[in-house]
Amino acid sequence: MGASQVTLPTLWLALSSVTLVGVLVLVALVRDWRRRLRDARNELAPVRTQLAELGLQVRQLSAELQALRRAAVEDNMGRGRSGGGSPYNQAIELVRRGVLAAEVARQCGLTRAEAELIVSLYRQENS
Repeated sequence: MGASQVTLPTLWLALSSVTLVGVLVLVALVRDWRRRLRDARNELAPVRTQLAELGLQVRQLSAELQALRRAAVEDNMGRGRSGGGSPYNQAIELVRRGVLAAEVARQCGLTRAEAELIVSLYRQENS
């Protein structure tokens, strides 16, 4: 045998070594991917919790909004029969006369935010 000849055991040893290195690299990659996946799940856990809380808040706000809408319709229907205008129409009239939001809210039974919204919408008509 010459120095340039490769024997079957040598070839087998070389292929086994390359295969072993490949398997070790794959094992290292899989471990790294698992670690990254675990880290990503850990980072997402608080986001999922916050998302669930926000979903609950949205459902609560939606229910409150529906209740307010029903109350407004009932209130408007009741006021329409008694001859008075809706609190919103009264508020618009007050704003047109230059009354400030705090006083509009007090006189019409509106929240400050509602009164400020009406002021911002109808003050423009006077400008």
